Order: sequence, then structure tokens, then C-alpha cells
Amino acid sequence: MKTIIRFALLAIAILSVGVTGQSNYEEGRFALSDSRPQSCELIIDTSRFYGTCCSLNTTTANGCVLNVKNGWCRITGQFWSYTWNSTDDRITCDGSEFEIEYTPDRTTATGGTNTDSPAASVPLAGLVALSAAISAFLL
Repeated sequence: MKTIIRFALLAIAILSVGVTGQSNYEEGRFALSDSRPQSCELIIDTSRFYGTCCSLNTTTANGCVLNVKNGWCRITGQFWSYTWNSTDDRITCDGSEFEIEYTPDRTTATGGTNTDSPAASVPLAGLVALSAAISAFLL
């Protein structure tokens, strides 16, 4: 019975790693875009920005649209918690209507800056859950 419970915990942890990693990261060889009904000013005030290309512009309905081209952008906050990575080197990053203050990315293995690979900034919560489950399984 104990083995079954440990196996179930391990399976849940592994599934949560897959869901966590994939639901917060999008990559493509094209421009990436997403929008919110909130204003860009509100999003900027309540978010942290990491990356090389986070372009925010006001929509016709006074919401906010994010465009990522030939670069990466990670936003964490109330309205977005996501990483986008556009690998299309045939296009350039659009200018942003708003000045964005990028935060140095301290989640990389080398303690790098916000220009490091976006893959290093995918949330680590799933990996922590996995290591806890493996520890429980081995005990």
C-alpha cells in the first residue's frame, strides 16, 4: 500500500512538471502576440519584465497588446505570468509605446542577466515538486 501511495505522488509530481513547464512557455519561429483588456500602464505597474523584446502597445479598446519578435519576453504579475520566445531572425523587435524596465534575470544557472536564454526562466516549481516526490519515494 505504501508503495502505491509513493508511486501516485511521483506520478502527480511528474505530471505537474509537464503542465507547469508547458502552460507558461510559448516558442515559435514567428512573431508572438497576446492581449489583455487592462491598460498597459496598469500592467507595467503590477508586473516585472525580463528579456530582450517586450513590446507593449495600446489597443483600440484601451487594452494592452504584447508583441514579441526575434527575441524573448517574460512577464510576471497579476495579468501575465508567461514566457514568449520568438526565434524568427528575419524580423526585428517592434518598438514599444511604453518604456519597459527590464529586471535582471537571476534564475539562470550562471546568475546571468536578462539577455540569457528564456528556457532558463521557465518556472521551477514543478522541478521542486518532482524532487520532493522523489525524496519521499526513496525514504
